[in-house]
Amino acid sequence: MSEFISIDIDELTIAEIETVEDIIDAPIESVAKPGTRKGKFLRALAFVIKRREDPMFTIEQAGDLKIRVESPVKPDPTGPAAQ
Repeated sequence: MSEFISIDIDELTIAEIETVEDIIDAPIESVAKPGTRKGKFLRALAFVIKRREDPMFTIEQAGDLKIRVESPVKPDPTGPAAQ
């Protein structure tokens, strides 16, 4: 059974962002473009998060994880959906 982890992109360190960018070989914001493949990016996120608790965790192991990416944009409680 795959392990499930949750990721808040706003909580990444600068070093973790650099690692993600090295793995995807692109700026982190490049994954926001329509049509951009997200698999390598999600694997990189999982990798840096798991390395926090297990320095021996590998990029290959990250492929077996399930993740939930928290959105940095929170809905406006006074916006149209609240009415």
